[in-house]
Amino acid sequence: AITSTALDRFIEANELGDEIRRRKMELALIDPEIILRVSEGIQQLFHEAHVPPDLEKAIMEAYAELAAKRGFEKGKLRIAMRSSAIGEDSELSFAGQYLSVLNVPPENIIHEYKRVLASLFTPQAITYRLHMGITFEDAAMSVACLEMVPAKVSGVMYTRHPFNLLENHVIINAVWGLGPYAV
Repeated sequence: AITSTALDRFIEANELGDEIRRRKMELALIDPEIILRVSEGIQQLFHEAHVPPDLEKAIMEAYAELAAKRGFEKGKLRIAMRSSAIGEDSELSFAGQYLSVLNVPPENIIHEYKRVLASLFTPQAITYRLHMGITFEDAAMSVACLEMVPAKVSGVMYTRHPFNLLENHVIINAVWGLGPYAV
């Protein structure tokens, strides 16, 4: 896992905090164009920023350790990089708002890490946090890095109907291969 402390280091090393706050001052919930412009601008800051060298080294060493532990040749292990926002499993619901990336090779880990972090500032995420009264400083994210498995079938199972809770049915949505299309 790449912790939320790493996000703090990334923001601090690139001096993004004040710039993000400045851009967020422009926001108005009733103006989607402004939200989109602010979102794109903040995400661009993340894409152009650098990961501090010691943090990048720690991430890549952890990847190498996982690959070795699982018996993969150098560079062969592909990972899923799953966003994990603080508070995601509480009374708040961030499901589907943040980016997760599948089949990431080692040479793309740092790039994809920045993309996952930048997804804190999608228009949907910004709007939701504004609506719920969550400040930028309270928005924290870690990134879980998991070994990919060669999925033959993926899916989602509901033990109760998601819309008609009184119906006593199990619903399964499945697809061949990886699961994003089932979700």
